Amino acid sequence: MPVIQFSVPSAVPKGRPKFGRGRTYTPAKTTKAEKAVRDAYRGECVRRFGHVLTAPERAKVTVAVTFEMPAPKTRPKWCPKLIWDFGFVPFVTVPDVDNLTKTVLDGLNPFKDKDGTKVPVAWHDDSQVVEIHAYKLDKRRDGTERTCVTVFWDEENGERNGTEVQQGNSANQ
Repeated sequence: MPVIQFSVPSAVPKGRPKFGRGRTYTPAKTTKAEKAVRDAYRGECVRRFGHVLTAPERAKVTVAVTFEMPAPKTRPKWCPKLIWDFGFVPFVTVPDVDNLTKTVLDGLNPFKDKDGTKVPVAWHDDSQVVEIHAYKLDKRRDGTERTCVTVFWDEENGERNGTEVQQGNSANQ
């Protein structure tokens, strides 16, 4: 089970689709962020393994993402000073964690190259992603942002870390 960890020096939420000239398109800022995620993943794979790793078509993929956001200038009254000083305060303002996560997941989806060929990145189809862990923290005291991503998968046997994935069925319980 390969584990690929990488980071991107930004945290960009998925932008709403734009409409113009009779077509729909993704905003340039979102496209640039997705490309940064894709390039960071591919770069880390090449650095560690010598080539880009893609999950097998039947593998179950897990993605963990931590968005380190700039900390607010002042400490909220509800936040104890000790927690504030430690620097791990949940980020409770915009952008939403789901929109931030969409940018990362879309960046790891297959893309079409210049001649229209579908090129897989981390997986062949986003339906392979069966588990997501996303966190948004006020960690960056220097005012910068960072996205830390971990991607791993189990091989085609349909097991996760040696145990079967449980599918709930109320009729059998």
